[in-house]
Amino acid sequence: MLLSYIPTYLIEETGMSEADSNLVVTIALTCCIALIPYTAALSDRFGRRRMLLAASFLLTVLSYPLMMVMSLGGIAVSTVVLVVFLATAQNQLQTEN
Repeated sequence: MLLSYIPTYLIEETGMSEADSNLVVTIALTCCIALIPYTAALSDRFGRRRMLLAASFLLTVLSYPLMMVMSLGGIAVSTVVLVVFLATAQNQLQTEN
């Protein structure tokens, strides 16, 4: 759901062009793909349950502040915020199996 809403949010709320919003999502997804082995290693080291709880907590606590930062606009800021969102969500999705 996050990835389907973010491009619309960036276009409608921050006034970013469609091409720029797609670029933000593409860069963020590429970064998250690179983070998969590291988050998997963290899950192996600390356990799935701890990682799931940490990811759920971080998504709950950081969602509103990160969306507010993203509303400031700018490709770099939006990309960094989306990478944080996706890394946390990716961590949560990996541990549900």
